Amino acid sequence: MAHSRLFTAHYLLQKDGTLGPWPVVEMSDDGRVLSVELHPEGLKERPGMQLHGGLLMAGLVDVGFMDPSLVYSQRVLNRHFALGTLYLGHISTDPLLYPPPFFVKPLEYVVDAWPFLPRDKDNYQTPLLERIRTYCRSVPGGNWLEIIAQVAEWTAHQRADLKDKGFVEPGNQCGLMVIKNLDLNTMIMSEDLQVKWLSVPSLK
Repeated sequence: MAHSRLFTAHYLLQKDGTLGPWPVVEMSDDGRVLSVELHPEGLKERPGMQLHGGLLMAGLVDVGFMDPSLVYSQRVLNRHFALGTLYLGHISTDPLLYPPPFFVKPLEYVVDAWPFLPRDKDNYQTPLLERIRTYCRSVPGGNWLEIIAQVAEWTAHQRADLKDKGFVEPGNQCGLMVIKNLDLNTMIMSEDLQVKWLSVPSLK
């Protein structure tokens, strides 16, 4: 028998990079979004609903260039996952162990705008969220929410098996995580930012 869970937080990152207030997200056991509601007027408690302070968003999809010299140890994979990367392309000779490699030819306008996004031999051990945070530290006013939304839109058009990733929308098997320790007024990423996975989908 299938089960579902309800999650809520202060905000939800939407497809256009804006914030939806007091979302209620229903997730299936396999990490698929069943329904999404927004409650700008305020939230009413429901039986079994889990309340988390912070920002809800889908698992991140990282991007990279093909480079057979890159070696992804389990420690590196764990680090990416701990900072919210759901889908990370990498070299593997055993397709049963990992998802297929995700290496794409980047869209020029994305790479020109955000040259730190593509994962290459110099930064492949650094998770996407940390690369974005480093950029925003050095660029006053850098909008990390907009960047994440653009990455998700970009990757969804690269491969058919990624079309249901990137955004928390009904039908998407994208997983769900909450970003904690944000300034909820400015949405600035603090140094002690934390990521907590609420629902992790199977990628097999």
